[in-house]
Amino acid sequence: VVETVEELRAALPVHVQTRQEVLRPLAVVDQKAAMDEYQEGLKSILDANDWQDAGRGERFVKKSGWRKIAAWFSLSIELVTDEVERDEEGQVQRAKVWARAVAPNGRFADGDGYCDISETRFARNKAKLENDLRGTATTRAVNRAISNLVGMGAVSAEEVDWGQAPAVGEAATTESVGVLSRALM
Repeated sequence: VVETVEELRAALPVHVQTRQEVLRPLAVVDQKAAMDEYQEGLKSILDANDWQDAGRGERFVKKSGWRKIAAWFSLSIELVTDEVERDEEGQVQRAKVWARAVAPNGRFADGDGYCDISETRFARNKAKLENDLRGTATTRAVNRAISNLVGMGAVSAEEVDWGQAPAVGEAATTESVGVLSRALM
């Protein structure tokens, strides 16, 4: 039992403040050096298994990579909320998770993750649907929280829908293709 203010202060965790200024950023040269070190560190700690190739020269960090980054920065991860929506028969329809990544200096960032049964990844196998929806939403939330705190907003592989091409507009009609072909001749 803590009885005095001094005992209370002694019992509290020590907060180490790394910078005194609130509004003044790091010097540009220091910030550039930190970003260069971050980029070099990613090349060093992440291996080929931590990246998902999306084609077209795009690669995304996978769950394993985001966990390595969190360990590199000594981040703590907390799940803030975890909700599941169900239909009238009680079947799971979607999951929503909020996660928080916390740095040793107390700075934190939140990330949200959502998952819905309409995603192409669930079309074939619905046996573990509740577990898979929650797990995918959790992975997305944790990846985003880590990314928001240290990853400069990079998208994780778990957020990419590999089964769907990006929407680019209406399909060309035979007539419009003919007009375009004649214009290019």
